[in-house]
Amino acid sequence: MPDRDLNSSKRIGTRDLPGRAGTVSSDPVMAVAQYALSSGLARDRVENIIGTRFDGLSPGAILPGAVGPDLFRVILDESATEAPALEVAQLSPFSFFGGLERAVLLAPTGKAALRTMAANFSVFHSRLEATYEESSTRACFSLRFPGIERDNGCCNEVVMGVLMRLLRCVFGMHATPEEVRLRYDLNGRRSTYTDFFGGSPVARSSDGAHGLVFRRSDMNWQQPGHDKKVFALSNSRLAKIAEQRRQASPSGVYMEMINASNICATAGFFSVAAVVARAGVSERTAQRIAKSHGTTIARLIEQARLRLLREEVSRDVNVATDDLSRLVGLSDSRALRRALKSWTGKTIREFRESPF
Repeated sequence: MPDRDLNSSKRIGTRDLPGRAGTVSSDPVMAVAQYALSSGLARDRVENIIGTRFDGLSPGAILPGAVGPDLFRVILDESATEAPALEVAQLSPFSFFGGLERAVLLAPTGKAALRTMAANFSVFHSRLEATYEESSTRACFSLRFPGIERDNGCCNEVVMGVLMRLLRCVFGMHATPEEVRLRYDLNGRRSTYTDFFGGSPVARSSDGAHGLVFRRSDMNWQQPGHDKKVFALSNSRLAKIAEQRRQASPSGVYMEMINASNICATAGFFSVAAVVARAGVSERTAQRIAKSHGTTIARLIEQARLRLLREEVSRDVNVATDDLSRLVGLSDSRALRRALKSWTGKTIREFRESPF
């Protein structure tokens, strides 16, 4: 086993990428937000995308998953950074995976580790779908994420990169994949990706998912000193973590409020009452939690409206202004102009040219 500390910011067994020193937040989306700032993006612009102020976030705050793709879209457009997703993966601690980190560290084999990850991935991210499949000679761990089109797969690349580091730390060279599959064009030079993944070839995915493909025999290598009872206990606890976190953490309720805002906006509902009803909390509680995150419910609704506009303009840059107004529940194009100026500082024409 490599002799680096498990939370080292350096990648295990691979050549260092040129990047920034230190580690980033264990929350995946917060990690991307912090990285966006370190890449030179203006603080007020990053805060506009995440929908809250950094100084209003409580310690350990969790940002909604939909923010990550929006941030990477801007990073890809405006930063000169080479392979930004791999840099975030390089700097992220293994606590990035929460309770899933311990499950991998305690697993008897790579097969058991990846099966546990796939079975319990909702503990880490509610919208990421993970699968582990085997053929007679190969084993594949795959990820699918609904927002992948918006950031060219960057968020998934971060997850794959941190997972690769963690597996290599625990299982050494046995966790070197035969092939890395990415759904979209690379966000950097191919050689950078090959180096990061230990010399493994990087190919275009044919099934709409990102994936790590291993030799099946390598996944059966036994980790020395494995304790079956501790591993079983860890797995049983994972099944309870998601619900416990949602009930105990204001950040979990805050994520529900963000998701409720987006769902309501997509359905054409833009009222505070609709959002709190969807989130399953009282308006008083919702306002208190929003305030603890440096925002308001009204601001969450604005962000949901802005996200709808960005997605629509990204699909059709020539969509009629009146249609955009109706999409986000505004009375006319004049109201839309005022709203866009307030939310982004841009005119409608400027927004069409650069929605993110």
